[in-house]
Amino acid sequence: MSEEEVQTDAGATTTVSDGDWRTLVPEDLRNDPTIQNIKAETTDEALSIMSKQFVHAQRMTGRDKVVLPTDKSTPEELNEFYTKLGRPGAAEEYEVPTEGMPENVPLSEEAINQFKNEAFEMGISKQNAARLIRFQANMTNAQLEAQKEAQQQEIQVGLEGLKKEYGVAYDQNVQLALQGVNQFGDENFKALLNKTGVGDRAEFIRVFAKVGKALASDEILGEGSGRKFALSPEDASRAIGDKKLDPNFMEAYKNDRHPGHEDAQKQMAALYSSLHPETGA
Repeated sequence: MSEEEVQTDAGATTTVSDGDWRTLVPEDLRNDPTIQNIKAETTDEALSIMSKQFVHAQRMTGRDKVVLPTDKSTPEELNEFYTKLGRPGAAEEYEVPTEGMPENVPLSEEAINQFKNEAFEMGISKQNAARLIRFQANMTNAQLEAQKEAQQQEIQVGLEGLKKEYGVAYDQNVQLALQGVNQFGDENFKALLNKTGVGDRAEFIRVFAKVGKALASDEILGEGSGRKFALSPEDASRAIGDKKLDPNFMEAYKNDRHPGHEDAQKQMAALYSSLHPETGA
């Protein structure tokens, strides 16, 4: 290890080894992290590093610097910190962005005002607040679209099940449901059905088809009890069972010499056609 003579502030000359250059630093600064972090093997190298750090610090003097707050910072110090980071002077100065915003997403004025107040308390900058509003609006829009798609799929599955349930009577029962709605529902009710999609649900059609059928069978309001309705497979199965329990009908159905044989055959054929609408058998 080499040695060199260094003149102290008092004018005296002292000899230090390269590895002991920190002994030249005043004792009260010797253990400061700034000094300890300097990785130098020689006094000349240490002097070069410290000179560069000093010049850099001098260049930074006068710039608009931000002092990080601590848990002991005063409200005034926090406000100064937030202001330098871009927080507006008041919560009302935050703005809702216009670019990149989805259409038809409900943003209530009350919710926006609550967000502005919270953003101001958190010290969020005006730019970042706008980004958060845009992000939340797009997230809400994506959720609404997903819900809408799921609802449409659910409605479609329900209608497919209703078509199998009603068979050839499906179109008839849909018309009966519309008649029930027109009879009892006003314009506000119809608008609500269209807006919510409830009017397309199988459960709704099933209930109002019964209402429409009751209206159509009414002697005063409808077409009378003599109107014939197409049968669903369930109704057809029940009717076939009733026919088979009727000995008079079965006699006419089985005996080709019976005067009512042809009519009984047609009735049973119609019932089986309603029972198996996919084949018409």
